[in-house]
Amino acid sequence: MKKIIFFAVIIACLSVIYYFGLFLPTQAKQEQEHKLQIECKKLGEQIDKDVNRNIDPDAVYKLTPEYYFNPKLKKCFYCGGIVGAEVIIDAYTNKEIADSFFDSKRDWHDNQALQQRRIYDMQKAKLFDKE
Repeated sequence: MKKIIFFAVIIACLSVIYYFGLFLPTQAKQEQEHKLQIECKKLGEQIDKDVNRNIDPDAVYKLTPEYYFNPKLKKCFYCGGIVGAEVIIDAYTNKEIADSFFDSKRDWHDNQALQQRRIYDMQKAKLFDKE
């Protein structure tokens, strides 16, 4: 009987340690990141309006904007523009991080243009955690 009570107390203690030591801190961190993601989206929407203020909102050549809060870097990134001219902006500082000007019809056989596009795509994958 004493062994059963001992194991029950051990299990209860481990449960309390898990709940307060791991579960609650993880949940709080996830809630904070969710708030930062929502803030990032709002900032990104404002940047998208600024970047595309002279473009018809229904234009076919307008890229669908992307917003991403990178928890490792603790930064918010916006990516958007028009077909052939993309830009990545740090939404917190409003500074341009990278850009790409690529005409798929003209630049497809230009090795330098292709290399620049590859570099841009790698930068975007790193910032948007898509590596």
